[in-house]
Amino acid sequence: MVVKLEDKTVLRNDPERFAGRIALVTGAGSGIGRAAALAFGRQGATVALVGRRVPELEAVAREIAETGGTATVAPADITDERAVEKMIGAVVEQFGRLDIAFNNAGVAAYKPIEGMTTDDGARGISISFPVTTMVPNPAPPSSSFLAPEPTLDVWSHHRLEQQ
Repeated sequence: MVVKLEDKTVLRNDPERFAGRIALVTGAGSGIGRAAALAFGRQGATVALVGRRVPELEAVAREIAETGGTATVAPADITDERAVEKMIGAVVEQFGRLDIAFNNAGVAAYKPIEGMTTDDGARGISISFPVTTMVPNPAPPSSSFLAPEPTLDVWSHHRLEQQ
């Protein structure tokens, strides 16, 4: 399947597109992360599923396996830098490298904008921003764990409700 927008290909479903590549997806248990993990799996990548909720990650791993893909559950709280380093070390030890990092984990406050506080906003940033710095670069710059493939940072904003 190919989806086109303004004569540009924006999505293709090619079972060999990421064949042989190792993709790490944060927030893989639900939402955009889950969808990305399933897409990487359908397109041939071995997917490292990262998140805090192991049952949800295991369910995504089963879905990937049911379509012929390979996935591993790599639980980690991405707000904990040591946990991220340990998780990436385990993924690299298991697969020998990491080709793609899809940094997606984050949180949002589900409340009317009038009820939001600076703490609500700070919590979202404190989770979303570190992912972009820790996941693709958890080791010293001399480290070669990350192959020269894309690192994708996903920032999405949930609808803020006005009353």
